[in-house]
Amino acid sequence: ERGTRMVCMNCNHPSIIIWSLGNEAGYGPGIAAMAGWVRSFDKTRPIQYEGGGSKTSSTDIICPMYARVDQILKVNSKYETRPIILCEYSHSMGNSTGNIHKYWNAFYEHKSLQGGFIWDWVDQGLRRSSDTSSESWLYGGDFGDTPNDAQFCINGLVFPDRKPHPALEECKYLQAPVSFEFASDKKDKL
Repeated sequence: ERGTRMVCMNCNHPSIIIWSLGNEAGYGPGIAAMAGWVRSFDKTRPIQYEGGGSKTSSTDIICPMYARVDQILKVNSKYETRPIILCEYSHSMGNSTGNIHKYWNAFYEHKSLQGGFIWDWVDQGLRRSSDTSSESWLYGGDFGDTPNDAQFCINGLVFPDRKPHPALEECKYLQAPVSFEFASDKKDKL
């Protein structure tokens, strides 16, 4: 029912370009049946399902989570026709987005490697109210809550007030929509 309700409720939204069958879950006959129903109802949009892996027909997009560059290059073969879009490839916690240039080199070099998504966009914290001029954020455990995710919810490219983390600059550079390279046969010409 979950898939049927999702598609029926959202099928007329032009911003929906791909149906997702879920995330971080297993694979079985229920997922296969949901993929079949979605395909029969809406033949205009592809389906992605990370939990099925690349070995199932329930996903039109291979969408691994945190696959290494060498792993996605192995999938990018002449035998695989589906595009590869990493549903998550970098967890932006602390300085963890520091190696994404390796992914973007692969994305630009191989047509079927079509990019990916960084987890997470924004730190999930609340501003500490105090009389001091310094700014700080409260998150997991700061409210006496147990259990909690500690700093695991402070993992975005921007702070809770949407000020950028330094890693956002690297992302902006790598994801720029325009790139240039020198033509090999014409010296000093782009």
